[in-house]
Amino acid sequence: SKKQGMDNNVSQAEGAFAQELAQDRPTIDSAIKSFMSWVAARSLTRTETEDDDDEEKEVTNETKPAQSCHATSQETLLYARALLNAINKYVFAVKGNQSPQTEVVAQIWNGLIASNQKPSRFLGRKALLYAWTDLQEDIVLPAEKHKQGTLFLQEFGDLLHQYDPSKVPTDDSDANLIWDEAGVELERRRKRRAERAKNADSETSQTLAPIVTD
Repeated sequence: SKKQGMDNNVSQAEGAFAQELAQDRPTIDSAIKSFMSWVAARSLTRTETEDDDDEEKEVTNETKPAQSCHATSQETLLYARALLNAINKYVFAVKGNQSPQTEVVAQIWNGLIASNQKPSRFLGRKALLYAWTDLQEDIVLPAEKHKQGTLFLQEFGDLLHQYDPSKVPTDDSDANLIWDEAGVELERRRKRRAERAKNADSETSQTLAPIVTD
């Protein structure tokens, strides 16, 4: 019947989406580890003067820059543990009028939890996008590090949503650094830097050529 055919099409689409979720890489675990390392490395370049300046500057809503997390390796580990703890305890609530995709994610995610498995080890960005809004409420940050911990989570969430796997970035992309397969964005950055250096050498040679000729 027509209805049966439609049901089969829906089942096939859901099965294909479930396969996408299972094969989505990097895993949430790997992405969070990459993000931790990136934040800690970036923080090493931040000076005490910059920290003091941040405390003293008074900015308006119009001029307020986007804030980034600056934390030591030990601090980022605390934030990452809090995030992973919330992710691996999160259970999708059964709601009415859920999209078929949300139902598929919920079945797989909740199934892992029920089997005492950690979703962060088996699922990637696509699944996390469906859980992110609600699970943030369950994240418990260390009280004494709450400000930087909040920035850690905000920045991770921003990069989670900014990443577009259908596009190859023409400039350095922090979202791609976290969510691309390991080393892909780093290799793109290395090639861009090598190309810029080559172009700079070429411009220098062209500038010096008339002087040498004369």
